[in-house]
Amino acid sequence: MTAVTTKFPSVRARTSDTLRCVTIIALLIFVALNFLIEQTHARVHGEKDLSLFEENRVINLVSICSKTQNYPDLMLLGSSVMGLPFADLTDSRDFRPFYFVNQFNALLGITHFVAINLGTDSAMISDSSLLLQKCVTDKQTPRFIVLGLTPRDFGAEGRRLQDSYHFSTLVQLGDFMDIQGLYLPSLEEKVNFLLEKLVPIFRYRGYVQHKVVQFSNKFWHGESAKPIDEPEQIKPMSGKQRGIDTWDSMVEQYRKIYAKLRPELIKTQMEFLARFVQKRQTAQTRVLVINMPLSSDNRALLPDSFYEKFRKDVADTVTNNGGVFLDLGSSSEFEHRDFFDCAHLNAQGCRKLMVHIVDFIKNKNAADR
Repeated sequence: MTAVTTKFPSVRARTSDTLRCVTIIALLIFVALNFLIEQTHARVHGEKDLSLFEENRVINLVSICSKTQNYPDLMLLGSSVMGLPFADLTDSRDFRPFYFVNQFNALLGITHFVAINLGTDSAMISDSSLLLQKCVTDKQTPRFIVLGLTPRDFGAEGRRLQDSYHFSTLVQLGDFMDIQGLYLPSLEEKVNFLLEKLVPIFRYRGYVQHKVVQFSNKFWHGESAKPIDEPEQIKPMSGKQRGIDTWDSMVEQYRKIYAKLRPELIKTQMEFLARFVQKRQTAQTRVLVINMPLSSDNRALLPDSFYEKFRKDVADTVTNNGGVFLDLGSSSEFEHRDFFDCAHLNAQGCRKLMVHIVDFIKNKNAADR
């Protein structure tokens, strides 16, 4: 009697096929969820986040530098202490980067000198260095770079390097090998960076958590979720905010900012300053670093003896790496009426600042002849 055998898929084969289908479905759901979160957060971010203006401006500045037919002879860098005075000089609250060129040409006595304002809100030294890196190539480099700085630009807001909008806007996944040593020193920071760039659900985990809690509370209790706790950050001010900020309110803001000064953050930014000057000071490019004017009300908020040491450390760092240092921090040339608020020069103060920058350019031009 011959045995009849019926061929059925083995249990192992059926299980394998099921797992494969489940894995593919789960992957598709995961990809769709990430896409949905990316689009939803981008829309909400675009509608409500005041810093979007600055993020777009950073992108536009890089685009302008790469596309302009007349590549800038002079690049001005720094935080709003450099950006705002030149905007006020031309009554341009949107920081249009070329609007002050005629003033420079008039002071220099020429008609073809091109300058661009790359000053951006809340920029630390590391941020300015990153922005310049995106604007300068081996084939295109400015003749002069002027970096204006104050103590606030040395991490006084307590942010990590990768927490700035400059970093999130300018650094892409392809830049990982170039920036990981400087901006992502620890293994944890490297892993987080890769996950944030590759997986939106991880990048917006705080946003996702808030939405889940909000839905859960509303579904079960009919309540709205309270905002989740996040590290305090002082966001860049919009032009409208600047227009209504009073001198006293800015003093209070800087009181909080200076309370977050930390030696380790200052040391990190000082290292970036050294690299910045060393890398950019070449036979083709001259670097001037300016300790920007601050009002006496602002300087009084700094810890005792801090400012003197800060100025000396900056001066030593710049000159030891081949740059030129100009200290205008407490210069009597800049009076109360020269300031827009306790930290930023107005148009009148900016004209005085321009004279110093023009003197630097003329002296360097004369020395090169």
